[in-house]
Amino acid sequence: MKKILYLILFFLAYSCKTKEVITIPQVDYLSSACKLLSFTTKNSLQDIKISTVYNSQNQLTELVAKDLVNYTAGFNRRFEYENGQLKRIIRNYEDYPDLSPVPIKNQIASEYEYGKYGIEKIHNYESASNGGYETQYFEFKYADGPKPIGMSYFINMSYPEVKFILAFRSTFEYDNNGNLSREIIENVGGLGGSHDTKIKMYFFDDKINTVKNLNYIYFNSEAPALVLSTNNVVKVKSIFPSNEYEQTVSVKYDSNGNALWGPTDFSNVVWGCQ
Repeated sequence: MKKILYLILFFLAYSCKTKEVITIPQVDYLSSACKLLSFTTKNSLQDIKISTVYNSQNQLTELVAKDLVNYTAGFNRRFEYENGQLKRIIRNYEDYPDLSPVPIKNQIASEYEYGKYGIEKIHNYESASNGGYETQYFEFKYADGPKPIGMSYFINMSYPEVKFILAFRSTFEYDNNGNLSREIIENVGGLGGSHDTKIKMYFFDDKINTVKNLNYIYFNSEAPALVLSTNNVVKVKSIFPSNEYEQTVSVKYDSNGNALWGPTDFSNVVWGCQ
């Protein structure tokens, strides 16, 4: 009898034992060994210098346009975090009312959704002066690890109503260094084009990808390899059903190995290293 009671108590104690929580490491696309201090981007009229602001936790909290002539509030951004991850990016017009073209409140520029393995969706929104509606979103697919194996791109074709169409879906392949080396892009024909497939092959240097944070903040359909890769893209080979072409990129670096510009619209990137 005592033996049976002991077994029952042992079973209950084992059953009530707190289960070990298994955490899956996620990729921080904003991380860098040095702080991003400023960079230059463009609009249709001029080059625009953007400076950064950080909080006491070293989180990037603001992008502020400097030395501009016309309506520039749309270039300013404020960042909101949840559980340590970037949740949304705000066009903070209210903080710069004298620069705003019309009296509009802060509007979401981008919003991020996370899941078990990391980023699952990125939503992009039109500027407040044009209504502030969602224009597109990216949906990421995972297998059994922290880097996505594919992405679907949806675009809103019925402004200001919501009618999203699947524009294309991509499959990602990585090399041994963790670089997105091959992207198979299927055009599903949802936008009226033919249903076909193209391939992008990416080639990399051996420098650490430091500008992934800028490409994550301004994520677009050309950004996956620039965000998800360990190193920096120096050549892209695009293979279409009827032809192919190559684009080369000469990436410049500072003395700490941080990229000063890359294959997008960012240039004159300045880093602060302690």
